[in-house]
Amino acid sequence: MGAVRLAKSIGAVLLLASLCLPMSSCVGGVPGTDDKPAATSDNNESQKRTYHYVWTPTRWAEPEPYLFLLGFAWPTGAVLLFRRTRARWVRTCAWLAEPILLAGTTYLLWAMTLFGDPEVGAFVAAAGIASYALGWIAEAGQAALQRH
Repeated sequence: MGAVRLAKSIGAVLLLASLCLPMSSCVGGVPGTDDKPAATSDNNESQKRTYHYVWTPTRWAEPEPYLFLLGFAWPTGAVLLFRRTRARWVRTCAWLAEPILLAGTTYLLWAMTLFGDPEVGAFVAAAGIASYALGWIAEAGQAALQRH
């Protein structure tokens, strides 16, 4: 396996792994109490940290979680597609779509962490996006060198 394929595979695995980790968190009051931040450390028991994940089974009937799920799972499908498909037009179309899909995944990650504190899942996803993007850039460079 070449370094380019390895970088893209690592990026896809990291994005899949980030699905299981919290993306962001926020601190809010326990229901039934005052939602204002605690002024002293004695009142910390009324503060509760809420973690937000890409996929939550409580919202399975809404379309939004599926878009987030697809946004983080498509690189695995792309890696498998490039391993299995030999049709040049399919590979070219998929290769051209990758930066657009990476931009969409980056936007989804930004949207998930916009109103909360980033957690470990956001950092793992960012590393996955960076690895996959570097693999795509290296692949583009190899293709340009082969044409000349």
